[in-house]
Amino acid sequence: MELILVVSTTLTVQFTRQTAWHFPINTVGRFKSGFPMPVLPPLKDPIGMMGSAISIAIISFVMHISLCRIVSKKYQYVVSSNQEWLALGTMHTTSSFFGCFAGGSSLGRTMMQVKIGTRTQLSTIICSCVLIIFVTVASGLLEHLPKPVLASIVVVAMKDLFVQIYTCSKLRKKNFVDYLIFATTFTSVVVLNVNYGLIIGVVFELLTVVLRSQW
Repeated sequence: MELILVVSTTLTVQFTRQTAWHFPINTVGRFKSGFPMPVLPPLKDPIGMMGSAISIAIISFVMHISLCRIVSKKYQYVVSSNQEWLALGTMHTTSSFFGCFAGGSSLGRTMMQVKIGTRTQLSTIICSCVLIIFVTVASGLLEHLPKPVLASIVVVAMKDLFVQIYTCSKLRKKNFVDYLIFATTFTSVVVLNVNYGLIIGVVFELLTVVLRSQW
């Protein structure tokens, strides 16, 4: 269904853009095709980047492991944290030589794959091959793809992920301290920012460990 939606809306925008039926819709537009040559990343201010790098690493790993546990619970298999650490480290190290942004698990793509019933790494390999084709030789085919269509597909795919918020009531009944840690960290991230939220969450968790060890 998602593929039919993408193809139909792209063709509609493409063939009506020069007619009276055309409406101003934000599309993906043209983007540079091909891959850049590998270069050594600039290290002008390593100390200044340290805080952001640590935050990105923590967030990337936490999001990745959270998705892994959600999917593994659905399909009944065990996740190795060390293996995921190695995969993320290899990905970040390799992609840094090509000017890539810090990567991580894609919430929308992961939940979409779960929704359509994928169970193995083969789906990711196929997605990567298709992505390489579009980036290298077929980037023009996505020029007229409407952005609202992409947004709607992601939102619908993440519906099951948003439902996880209802587990907070179960967490509160099962372990109230863990619930307080979650609520404190979540509120701090929303009200302040990610960096301060992580710091407050870690400090609050350490305080709970100290207090629980006293009794």
